[in-house]
Amino acid sequence: MAKFWIDRERSKVVWPGQDDTVRYLKIERVAIANSESDELGFRDVIRHPGAVVIVAYLEELSSVLFIKQYRAALDTEVVELPAGKRDVAGELPIDCASRELAEELGVSAYQIEPLITFYNTPGFCDEETQVFLARGLSSVAIDPQSPEEKSAVRMIAPLDKVEALISSGVVVDGKTILGLYALKGRIAEGLIRCEAQDSLDLDQFISL
Repeated sequence: MAKFWIDRERSKVVWPGQDDTVRYLKIERVAIANSESDELGFRDVIRHPGAVVIVAYLEELSSVLFIKQYRAALDTEVVELPAGKRDVAGELPIDCASRELAEELGVSAYQIEPLITFYNTPGFCDEETQVFLARGLSSVAIDPQSPEEKSAVRMIAPLDKVEALISSGVVVDGKTILGLYALKGRIAEGLIRCEAQDSLDLDQFISL
């Protein structure tokens, strides 16, 4: 069986160029060598700084918090878990998760812990997404960072409704589906109860 690796000397960044303004993405044309041939293969790979997703779980209500916001790539609104890119230099993933939770939902968590890690689209992108479980929820000042976030709707749904939301097409976002099923799996394994009770103002959330 052949072994494969990237020949860094013959790989190159093809975008952005000197005249392009880009915040966080780049495209690299990678040269792929293998142990059974001298011929190189070439693939265009999108380099991404990574992302975090937060499953904000209200234990007493057995419910999860969502955000419904416009997504330009799909030109429609999407119901999803709060999330964000790791585009702040030196910021730890868990700190990024805490920041995004406050920015998008106006929520602080007493306890945030890793849930799962996955790769979104390994066929052409190296984006790694780390999913965190947030519990012991309380309200803080919301701090939306974009026009889409400013117009977003904060929502809540019971955990036992998620299969219906997915099968009916209300929830179509991959990271959200993975995060919800990861939470259900963690609960099935025996989730240790959080020390802090939820004190979240639910008047700001619409039932999903």
